[in-house]
Amino acid sequence: MEFLKNVFQGRALTFDAFSKICAQKKIQLADAAQVEQMQKEVKDWKEKYQRDLAAVKKEAAIEAAILKARGRNVRAIKALLDLENVRLREDGVLEGLDLDGLKNTDGYLFDFEQTVQKGNGAKGGEYLDGLELFAQSARNAAGLKL
Repeated sequence: MEFLKNVFQGRALTFDAFSKICAQKKIQLADAAQVEQMQKEVKDWKEKYQRDLAAVKKEAAIEAAILKARGRNVRAIKALLDLENVRLREDGVLEGLDLDGLKNTDGYLFDFEQTVQKGNGAKGGEYLDGLELFAQSARNAAGLKL
């Protein structure tokens, strides 16, 4: 605001007088073509920002989905996926990401949950290999108790 007060100094100026004062103070005025060019550049930068932001969001969602599916190596899994067909919807859901298919073909890239059955508390028997099991079964069939 001080700049304008300094230029106008409380008086009305014609455009020519204003241009002359700006030239004296080495203030460059933008013409309509420059303003239009700057508006176009701002629009282009805004569009680039939106594209880059969407790409970062998509990349983060893909990596989160891989980690949620217990992927061991995100980079290797992404290399095997067709990411061009993957779309991130407005609600954050990925469409076209086929991790289940990759689990079937390249299951070694994923950790699988191993379920452990818990016993019912009964004491287990001792381990017998095939020959010992056969011998014990034969003794039991013959009525021998050893």
